[in-house]
Amino acid sequence: MYKVAGVAAVPVTLSLMSGTVFAATEDKPNVTSNTNELSLYTTPQQKFHYVEPDIGHLEPGVTTLRKLAEPYVTWCQQTSHLTVEKVQGAIVKVKPKVESAIQLGSGKKTHAL
Repeated sequence: MYKVAGVAAVPVTLSLMSGTVFAATEDKPNVTSNTNELSLYTTPQQKFHYVEPDIGHLEPGVTTLRKLAEPYVTWCQQTSHLTVEKVQGAIVKVKPKVESAIQLGSGKKTHAL
């Protein structure tokens, strides 16, 4: 516990300290530079070329697994989409009946036009 408090106190103590920094100046003649002379604006001449990575031991196995699993994944996706559509259709049919049963049970009567 004392170590944690000591470590936490160091940044607080350093943040409370303040100081003034003076920079030494030398009398130099006022020289202007062009942007072409600055290294920031020059682009080094480099030649890049793409190197195809070597195939590792794991990559062929993963490729085979993906090819084998693709038909099953496609079937699952199609089945889930069909199931969702069927459930949504059932909800559309049942919802009005449930709402009317709730209104009947709560004692409120609504008249249809």
